[in-house]
Amino acid sequence: MARSGTRKFDAIPVSVQVPSIAVARAPGLTGAARVQDVRVQGSVDPDGPTLFDGSVSIVGLAAASVDSLGPVQVQSVALQAKLPSDFKTVAITATVADVQCSRVPGLSGMVGVRGVQASLGGPIDFGAGANASFKGDVHDATGTIATVQGTFEPQGSGWRASVHSNDVDMRRALTLAGQGEALPEWVGASGQRSLAANVASGPGGMSFGVNAALDPISLQAQGTRSAAGAITLSKGSLQAKLPAGVVKTIVEGFGTPVTQCDPMQLAATVNALTLPVDAKGALQPFAAGADIDLLVRLEPWRISTTNAPTLAFGANELVVKSKAGTGASVKLTGSLGAEGTKAAPLSVLVQTARLLDDQGKFAPGAGSVMVAANVKDFPTGLADRVAGMDGYLIDMLGPTFNLDLNGRSGKARDEFFKATFTSPTLTVNAPVVRLADRS
Repeated sequence: MARSGTRKFDAIPVSVQVPSIAVARAPGLTGAARVQDVRVQGSVDPDGPTLFDGSVSIVGLAAASVDSLGPVQVQSVALQAKLPSDFKTVAITATVADVQCSRVPGLSGMVGVRGVQASLGGPIDFGAGANASFKGDVHDATGTIATVQGTFEPQGSGWRASVHSNDVDMRRALTLAGQGEALPEWVGASGQRSLAANVASGPGGMSFGVNAALDPISLQAQGTRSAAGAITLSKGSLQAKLPAGVVKTIVEGFGTPVTQCDPMQLAATVNALTLPVDAKGALQPFAAGADIDLLVRLEPWRISTTNAPTLAFGANELVVKSKAGTGASVKLTGSLGAEGTKAAPLSVLVQTARLLDDQGKFAPGAGSVMVAANVKDFPTGLADRVAGMDGYLIDMLGPTFNLDLNGRSGKARDEFFKATFTSPTLTVNAPVVRLADRS
């Protein structure tokens, strides 16, 4: 068509079909790959605002071996794309019937994603204003594990991403991770299982948030990771009600046979947590700048082990605090008793001052230690089991013992420990105990 002395071309219909494409060598491939039935349909308009508007479909793709994944199968890919003539923006939507990987590191079997829906839009260089999204059903060889969806957006000199998953099948997920036999009762009888995570990255580092409800465990956390690698949690909590079978498996992992136990309900709260890193990227909990404030609460429960009385734990709390290597404290309060007896109170407090030497290295001997421990009617069988004494402590001390230990280490006259130990067969009084000075 002629207009004002120029010639403008109308949009040109395009239809291309390639029955098969064989790829003998490509980055990431350790074997041949074949693409089946590629079709391109749409229109090309050299003079219009949209250079290409159309679709690309692929019946299937099969790769004999992909690095770290083994054989990969892709079924029914459909792309819908718009490419403007100025090449500044792009709009692509895609659907994929199924993607299957035979071997994924850390997993015991095949894993795939079916019903994939994805989109990509915005500047073609994927700068500010661009966006990408994804949704699909993760599955193994027998069924769906979870529905997963996510987004990704560039922001300034960084980016922001999110992922959300509903209806997570924990039993199938644990089996795929090789834990199906080890933790057969990990999942609860009912309850919503979901996972949501958000991550944002920028010049100063990375921020993240996690909210997981994976019955019987719930987890919430918010924090940052600095450009230097330091981890900070501004908020964190965990709640769990572990089935008896899971508790039994965990305890027996420490070499203690369990004959019977209750489900265990616990909760942990992070009030503050900052962990710097060294030059190699390893976390340094006692280095300058470190800050730890944790609370763990264990609700009452009972456990029976081989050749030992059933133990009845009351509500117990553990508080751990550490501040920039200048001091730390561990406090345990609660109660404990043998089955059929009254649970006795338990209180242990250990505080240390100055955990670093003059070079800033962890050196607990450089400071002082304060201890305030009061234990009543403690089951000797538990201490015997922990110490691996094979019943010797029970024979020597009897079924229970009491311990009262208070004091502080140091060189001053008033810096010493005072201890009293009693049991049905033994009484020990130590009015003055000092730690040996090895400096």
